[in-house]
Amino acid sequence: MTITRTALPRLRRRVTAYTFLAKVLPKVILAEPRRMRMGIWQLQAWKDMDNRPACGTVGCIGGWTEIMTGRRAARVLGLRDQWSKASRELFFGPLTNDLDQGMPLHARRVVAHLKRFATKYRATLRQTVIEPYTP
Repeated sequence: MTITRTALPRLRRRVTAYTFLAKVLPKVILAEPRRMRMGIWQLQAWKDMDNRPACGTVGCIGGWTEIMTGRRAARVLGLRDQWSKASRELFFGPLTNDLDQGMPLHARRVVAHLKRFATKYRATLRQTVIEPYTP
């Protein structure tokens, strides 16, 4: 997947939920840390001009999963629903209160969180296949 700072990233190939969370999404986050804000589901007209990503879109793990796949995050990742224990662990928590959202350090903490989650739920996540984005 080619990741640019200006275009919205889309999932272009079939991957497991494990690969998406452990490898694909971290690349997107680290390519443009200003996109990652765990306190915002997704917003495509970010107004903060000093810290605005080139694509103009910011979001959290769930928001970027939906942008990249075109489908509901919990379902596409094979989680029961957005309120299941695993979903709450992935989407909600202390990272949503970080004061440095949109900054490289916040992005690195989110990536570390993704990798810990993917490792913990590896067996389940490897059973779920995510299809490429279709508009």
